[in-house]
Amino acid sequence: MGKDLKGKELGVGICQRPDGYYVGRFTTKYGKRKQKLFRKLQECRQSLRNRNKRMLVSN
Repeated sequence: MGKDLKGKELGVGICQRPDGYYVGRFTTKYGKRKQKLFRKLQECRQSLRNRNKRMLVSN
Protein backbone atom coordinates (compact mmCIF):
# COMPACT_ATOMS: atom_id res chain seq x y z
CA MET A 1 0.00 0.00 0.00
CA GLY A 2 1.32 3.38 -0.95
CA LYS A 3 1.33 6.54 1.13
CA ASP A 4 0.74 10.18 0.34
CA LEU A 5 3.17 12.98 1.17
CA LYS A 6 1.73 13.30 4.69
CA GLY A 7 2.14 9.57 5.45
CA LYS A 8 -1.53 8.56 5.03
CA GLU A 9 -2.25 5.11 3.52
CA LEU A 10 -3.88 5.45 0.08
CA GLY A 11 -4.81 1.87 -0.76
CA VAL A 12 -3.50 -0.94 -2.90
CA GLY A 13 -1.83 0.19 -6.13
CA ILE A 14 -1.91 3.93 -5.38
CA CYS A 15 0.94 6.21 -4.29
CA GLN A 16 1.76 9.91 -4.48
CA ARG A 17 4.84 11.32 -6.15
CA PRO A 18 6.85 14.23 -4.69
CA ASP A 19 5.39 16.58 -7.34
CA GLY A 20 1.85 15.89 -6.05
CA TYR A 21 0.62 13.55 -8.80
CA TYR A 22 -1.05 10.28 -7.81
CA VAL A 23 0.10 7.09 -9.53
CA GLY A 24 -2.29 4.19 -10.04
CA ARG A 25 -0.63 0.85 -10.85
CA PHE A 26 -2.50 -2.11 -12.29
CA THR A 27 -2.00 -5.32 -14.26
CA THR A 28 -3.59 -5.76 -17.69
CA LYS A 29 -5.42 -8.92 -18.67
CA TYR A 30 -2.26 -9.96 -20.54
CA GLY A 31 -0.16 -9.77 -17.34
CA LYS A 32 1.65 -6.50 -18.14
CA ARG A 33 2.13 -3.96 -15.36
CA LYS A 34 0.97 -0.43 -16.23
CA GLN A 35 0.75 2.86 -14.38
CA LYS A 36 -1.28 5.99 -14.96
CA LEU A 37 -0.92 9.50 -13.50
CA PHE A 38 -3.74 11.53 -11.96
CA ARG A 39 -3.99 15.00 -10.43
CA LYS A 40 -6.67 14.01 -7.89
CA LEU A 41 -6.90 10.99 -5.60
CA GLN A 42 -10.61 10.48 -6.33
CA GLU A 43 -9.91 10.23 -10.08
CA CYS A 44 -7.23 7.62 -9.43
CA ARG A 45 -9.44 5.50 -7.16
CA GLN A 46 -12.37 5.68 -9.58
CA SER A 47 -10.23 4.70 -12.56
CA LEU A 48 -8.74 1.69 -10.75
CA ARG A 49 -12.18 0.62 -9.50
CA ASN A 50 -13.65 0.79 -13.04
CA ARG A 51 -10.66 -1.07 -14.47
CA ASN A 52 -11.09 -3.87 -11.90
CA LYS A 53 -14.80 -4.17 -12.73
CA ARG A 54 -13.98 -4.52 -16.45
CA MET A 55 -11.38 -7.19 -15.69
CA LEU A 56 -13.93 -9.23 -13.72
CA VAL A 57 -16.49 -9.00 -16.53
CA SER A 58 -14.03 -9.86 -19.31
CA ASN A 59 -12.67 -12.96 -17.55
